[in-house]
Parts: sequence; structure tokens; C-alpha cells
Amino acid sequence: MKHLVFILFIIIISNNVVFSQVSLNNTQDCIFDQTTQTDEFLKNIEELKDYVWFDDEKKAEIVLNDHWSLTIKRGGCDHFELSAEFFYERSLDFKTNKNLVFDNLIWIANLLDEFEGDIIRQCFENGKYSITEENENKFFINFLDVRIYESYLMTYNSDKTTTFILSYTIY
Repeated sequence: MKHLVFILFIIIISNNVVFSQVSLNNTQDCIFDQTTQTDEFLKNIEELKDYVWFDDEKKAEIVLNDHWSLTIKRGGCDHFELSAEFFYERSLDFKTNKNLVFDNLIWIANLLDEFEGDIIRQCFENGKYSITEENENKFFINFLDVRIYESYLMTYNSDKTTTFILSYTIY
């Protein structure tokens, strides 16, 4: 019996060592180090001062008013992403409210230094974007400026609630 317990103990230890090595290797395979992602990039932005930072998810949540909130995510493993997601508790028709959506995106793009705020604003003002309608409630907006074309995307989804996201990705 003691011999069997000893063998089981060795098997358990061996599996834990293999698991630890696999976990360590997976962490080392990341291009971007998640442990260095903090909320430092938000700390001096007065308009976002009431955010709540969730370190495990590398995101901040901000209540903008009674009906609007904003989630900002930063980080990644195989790619780096900075995204700002607006949430409105009601459904908004995109075509009717396009200017409101664009104004909010320009606002956040100018607040966060890592976004190309001036270029994004110019794209919206000069019509340098394309809109792809997946269905009546879901749209994708691509920026047509070569400086940001491959790294920025905007999505819009509205059913019972409305979300729209501006995301910047480095691969």
C-alpha cells in the first residue's frame, strides 16, 4: 500500500511539473507582456477620473451618465489592442445617430494619447471611411487613410442595447 501511495505521489508531482512548464512556456510565447499593462495611461485624464480598473482583465469601466458607459481595454498577448467600447442601454438607429456615434469616437480618440485622434477626426470629417452593413443592426466602419487603415476598426451593434467600439490593434 505504501508503495502505491508513493507511486501516486510521484505521478502527481510529475504532472504538476509538466503543467508548470507548459504554463511558463505559454507565458513566454506572448509577444506583449500583460503584467506591464496598468491603468497609468488613464490616471491624468480628468474626463475619465471616475473609472474602475480591473487589473485581471486590463480594462477600465466608466459610467458617463444615466444611460451611457464606456469600457477601455488595453493589452494583449499575441497582439496589442487598445479599444474603447461605448454602451448605451437603449437601441439607437445607426443611420439616424451616425453623427452622435462619430462625435463620441472622436472625443475618446482625442482623450487617449495612443489613438490617432487627429487622423480619426479627419477621416470622419472628410468622409474617408467605408461602412459595411452586415444587417440592419450591425455595421463595420473601416478608415480609408493609409496611416491607420490596417490598425483601426470600428464596429456598431444595436438591437435592444447599443454598443460601438473603436479598436487599435498591433500584430
